[in-house]
Amino acid sequence: MSRFAVKLVMVLGLLMGIAGCGGGSSSTSTATVVSAVSGVAQGPVLSGSVKIQEVDSSLTPVSGTLVSKTMTGLGIFSATPSKYMDLNATGNYFDELLNVTSTGPVTLSSYAINSDASLNINILTTLAYQRIKTLINKAGSLTQGNFLAARLQAEKEVLNFFHIRDPFLDQYGNVINFGSMDMAKGGNTKYGDANNFMAAISSLFEFNNSFDKLSTLITGFQSDIQDNGCINTNIGTTLINNASSVVGVNTTALATNLSAEYTPVTFLPTDISNWLDQDKDGVIGKYKLSVAQAASGTQSTFQSYQVGVADNNESYSIINDPASNDPNASATITNSTTGMTASIGSLLPLTVHTGDTIIVTRTPALEHGSSMAYLQSTATKPCSIDTRFDTGSKQNVARFEFNPFAPEGSLTTARTSPTVTLLQDGRVLIAGGMVAGAASKLVELYDPAQTNNKWSVLKTMNVARVGHTATLLNDGQVLVVGGDGGDKASPTAGTAELYNPTTGIWTALTANSKSNTYSPVYGHVYHTATLLKNTGQVLVVGGNLFAASNVLPTNTSAEIYTPASGVLAGASTGTWSIHNMNSLALRYNHTATVLNDGKVLIAGGFNGNIPVSSAELFNSATNTWTTVGSSVAARYKHSATLLNDGRVLITGGATTGAAAITSAELYDTVLKTWTATKFPLGNARFNHVAQLLDDGNVLIAGGTTNNNSLNNIGLVSGAELYYPATDSFIANGKLTYPRAAFGAVMLNTGKVFMAGGFGVTAAETFK
Repeated sequence: MSRFAVKLVMVLGLLMGIAGCGGGSSSTSTATVVSAVSGVAQGPVLSGSVKIQEVDSSLTPVSGTLVSKTMTGLGIFSATPSKYMDLNATGNYFDELLNVTSTGPVTLSSYAINSDASLNINILTTLAYQRIKTLINKAGSLTQGNFLAARLQAEKEVLNFFHIRDPFLDQYGNVINFGSMDMAKGGNTKYGDANNFMAAISSLFEFNNSFDKLSTLITGFQSDIQDNGCINTNIGTTLINNASSVVGVNTTALATNLSAEYTPVTFLPTDISNWLDQDKDGVIGKYKLSVAQAASGTQSTFQSYQVGVADNNESYSIINDPASNDPNASATITNSTTGMTASIGSLLPLTVHTGDTIIVTRTPALEHGSSMAYLQSTATKPCSIDTRFDTGSKQNVARFEFNPFAPEGSLTTARTSPTVTLLQDGRVLIAGGMVAGAASKLVELYDPAQTNNKWSVLKTMNVARVGHTATLLNDGQVLVVGGDGGDKASPTAGTAELYNPTTGIWTALTANSKSNTYSPVYGHVYHTATLLKNTGQVLVVGGNLFAASNVLPTNTSAEIYTPASGVLAGASTGTWSIHNMNSLALRYNHTATVLNDGKVLIAGGFNGNIPVSSAELFNSATNTWTTVGSSVAARYKHSATLLNDGRVLITGGATTGAAAITSAELYDTVLKTWTATKFPLGNARFNHVAQLLDDGNVLIAGGTTNNNSLNNIGLVSGAELYYPATDSFIANGKLTYPRAAFGAVMLNTGKVFMAGGFGVTAAETFK
């Protein structure tokens, strides 16, 4: 086999850094040599070795049979299996979350019998390793001296901790044991769930842990489980918190990295999150069953839940989540074997059996509310896995929820910080942004009126841009201004162009006399560009300091673009003019909001050193600026939304040190005062979106908790609604994919359309 072929096979057989697994039996005619992947590395192993010890039925070492194997470049080693084998592998690993190779090694353990189909050493075999030894030597137990029984029991206990209640099954119903997962079979095929399962569990251990902390966490887990099959509070809380939807595993980035590393295997974020409890409610994603954008007053039937072996003959009940925004929703649960039904809140739980199908129907009371109900088991367990959710004898088994978010096709290219603009005909223009680490000039169009093929690729912009703006003009054209193109010899920040939706043509604006080369007078990156109500002109304010040839370094600039009147043709270029900027503060990543009287509120931002709290108003009638005090909190990368009553809602943002905040405040346009909201945001976030809804409430969605979102950390999937009537925020569903630095617009249908964000090709709508 060629070197390339060997690499391809083994790449398919490797997964998360400490949990690369697989390497199924590759016996030749001798049938005694098994190739295996150690699991301590992904991709090329920098160093590593495997020690193989023959043991007896009680896993006691047999003297004189210790063999040491050196791993090759892809973690492959060969072994001659005996009746019972004890394996330990030590080596550096590749962390898919951080895209780095560990600075030190970890040691993983495994166990095997010569009838096993394959030899594997991975994170799961390591977690069960010590527990098996305890069970197999436990006097008077059914597992004493019985390796297979002890292994089955230990593996069930490990799965139970992660809220996986049955022996692990792939999507085809095949039982996949710890020691028989074979990544070489490929992702998203018959054994694709095994790949995703391993990625999910391994990522929990790797998250926020260097190799030494990782080793400590693994050892702590082993020590806890070996005696009683339970995990103590410290170890359990560490792992559970690692799965938090706020600070935990970014499955979007993880899937992107894995897919790039192991082409042609494809990993999808939802497939990996299926095996995580990312919101810490005691239910893994696989059993979080939802109906998207359900109509109020209409009964919906959820995907069915099948009772597994672990819950045979147990009692199930279903209850409403007390924190639900839809507390009056009705629900019934039907046992497909007995035909018995029960309602939410019933005091008479159903007895279920292996193979029973649980069918839940519910009727939402709210059109875009998010509500949940939980299927619970009342069976007594030997110990509590997570005391926050497994209270007494009740354990959450499945979750049924109405989610106001729904997938809406996919961009052809994943992109961060694109512009998303609603055209006059109801279509949506998505332009530029960061693609594969570089500014892009790619453009796509989304047409919500189409039932199929909603997406189309358009002619590209003249230059690549990220940190630019796109403003719909009164004549239907789109003005794109500035941005960073990554080319200092031809600075994009000082350029602008027009998109004509009638012709599909992009036209670079004519040279400006004051810069001699580029149309705007100044360069702008992460600025604002606002259509003025009364004049149809565009106010361009501030932007990141950009110093390059022919472009004045600035982030204090304000200039106005005046479109060529009455022209809807590619040659329409318009004119630029500088405006009084004596009162302007230095700022970029600020917000600009058109008020009901036509004035523009500029708030917050970053001045190159610290966040800004100052705010000012631009009056287009007098071409003057007026300072209007300071916001309660200095912030940048926040959102600003004009409410129906004329006030402006400011949410989230980042502060010094790029820390996300939960602060929210209101600007009163009459009193010109700033006041903190009665309650803060439920989630700290910046680089999120905020969209006024038809009912006057505001959708707050996505974002990130820190400034490393482009490095796969801290993305937020949760959404919440702001209710002006009560001055409060209430959690309301989850984005299909966590995302930050993306765009949102209100469609003519009343749905909110969202696209873009790090590593995300999928778009979605909120109803």
